[in-house]
Amino acid sequence: MEAATKLYLKETEDTPCIHFDINANIYSIKGISVPENSHKIYDPVITWINDELGNVKPPNDSITLQVNLKYFSTTSAKYLLKIITAFSNMCLYHQIKLTVNWYYHEEDEDMHDAGDLLHKLSGINFVFKQYTE
Repeated sequence: MEAATKLYLKETEDTPCIHFDINANIYSIKGISVPENSHKIYDPVITWINDELGNVKPPNDSITLQVNLKYFSTTSAKYLLKIITAFSNMCLYHQIKLTVNWYYHEEDEDMHDAGDLLHKLSGINFVFKQYTE
C-alpha cells in the first residue's frame, strides 16, 4: 500500500491547523489547541507520523517542525510532547536531523516557557522564534 504523503487538518475554533507534507518538507502546527477530546484530534496525527512518515524516508536530510500556537491546554501539551517524540523516533530511525521551531509572541513569556519545558522534556533541539505581529 502506498503511503499517504500528506496530512492536513483544517483549523477550527478550538483546534490548530496541522499540515504535514513529506514531499514538500512541511511540518506545521498552528493556531489554538483546546479541544474537548484531544485524543480524537491527536491520536490520528501520531498514528500518521508512526505509520506513514515512519515508513517513507523523507527526501531531505532534516525535518523542521514548525509550532506556532497562540494557546494550548494542558492535555494538548501532553499530545505535543507525544508528537515531538514520534517525530524524534522517526528521525532517529531514518538518521535525519530534527529541529523544532517554536514561535511565540514577544509579550507571551508563558508560551516561551511552555516551549522551553517541551524542549527539556524531549531533549530535541528547539529554536525559539519571537514575533511581534
